[in-house]
Amino acid sequence: MASLADDAFRWNPTTLIDKQQDSLRQTGSTWGRKSLEGIERLHQDEEARKEVARRLF
Repeated sequence: MASLADDAFRWNPTTLIDKQQDSLRQTGSTWGRKSLEGIERLHQDEEARKEVARRLF
């Protein structure tokens, strides 16, 4: 059973902001990881580089 203190913590604006920041941090980490995977693939795969070049130019 949740106590009044638990409810106050759950609805504390600071707690909500922390959750939002955690979500943004996770999104940023995912984006960064996928970017590095793409860069590594381009570094190792000539066909991938050619495909990117075709789309860009």
